[in-house]
Amino acid sequence: MTVPMRTLTIQSIFLGLIMLGCFFVGGKLVDVFNHNFWLNIIIIGAFIIGVALCFFQVFSLNREYVWLENFSKGKVSFLESTGPKILAPLNYTLKDTPKGVLTLLSMKSLLSSVEQRLDEKRELNRYLIGLCVFLGLVGTFWGLSKTIGAIANVISGIDVDATDIKDAFQNLKAGLQAPLVGMGYAFSSSLFGLLGSLALSFLDVQVSSAFSKFYQSVEKTLSAFSQKNSANTLTPASGPAYGEALVERLAEAMNAFQTQLDKAEEGRNQTSKALLSFSGNILQLNEVMKANLSHMDQLTHQHFELQQQVARLLHVHNDESSKKSIKIIECTAQNILDELSNGRSKITDEMRKEIRMLSKTFSAIAINE
Repeated sequence: MTVPMRTLTIQSIFLGLIMLGCFFVGGKLVDVFNHNFWLNIIIIGAFIIGVALCFFQVFSLNREYVWLENFSKGKVSFLESTGPKILAPLNYTLKDTPKGVLTLLSMKSLLSSVEQRLDEKRELNRYLIGLCVFLGLVGTFWGLSKTIGAIANVISGIDVDATDIKDAFQNLKAGLQAPLVGMGYAFSSSLFGLLGSLALSFLDVQVSSAFSKFYQSVEKTLSAFSQKNSANTLTPASGPAYGEALVERLAEAMNAFQTQLDKAEEGRNQTSKALLSFSGNILQLNEVMKANLSHMDQLTHQHFELQQQVARLLHVHNDESSKKSIKIIECTAQNILDELSNGRSKITDEMRKEIRMLSKTFSAIAINE
């Protein structure tokens, strides 16, 4: 079963279910319909036009599918006066193109034209759906306006000084007939307007699905046709088509090259930012090293002063216990100085290694870029 026939079957089943529902509630539906007869007639007329249009749009795809199938088999004649409607741009393009060759740009243009034509065909469907909703709202507000006016008349007509309660209730009952009629206007047209728009929306969804499948078929057929004739398109004997194909290939290559240049430029910008950040870190590291060296110099100076004070103590105190204590202090200070010197050397060497490694890494990145 073809796509149009499948869609027509679904639409027919849906329409049959609506008619079956109307048959079961026919009596009540007629009473509701008669509350606002003329406006409901207009709503039903818009609904019938929308249903007929949806069926016709799907049915008209049969002719397009037949032409597309003949085109894929190479049996179509582009000089036919009774050509397709939706695929008319394809028919005209192939008729005016030597040897029926399609280029990439022309194929994209044709697909865009077909998509636009399919979308334009559904504009009237959307309008009729909105028209049903609008007419239902018109009837609703019309009925509500009549209801409000009638209620105001009933309230103003109540006689609070009446002595006969029975007559007062009879007058109130008669006065409430007008508001009820207005509510009948409102709910009747609202019901038919919303039901009509809902049914047309479902049918329009089926039309949209059929159009979408038809567009996919056109896209697949054109792709197969373009691949089939690509060899002929690229031969020198094809004349203008060959030149056009070369221009398209050149344009695609230039676009790809421009994309690569943009990526390379972005990579260079990132590398420059990384190098600037690295330079800032090196400057900060240099400041830290200077501070550490200054601290080391202060410790060395203090150590020399300590040695001088120890020597003075040796001259002042010549007993054995004092000499031993001073020797212990001197050895401890010497050990501290040696450890500080070794630590400074290790820190300096490690920092130099890290700087060399980072420099090699960024040099390799710059070369690759």
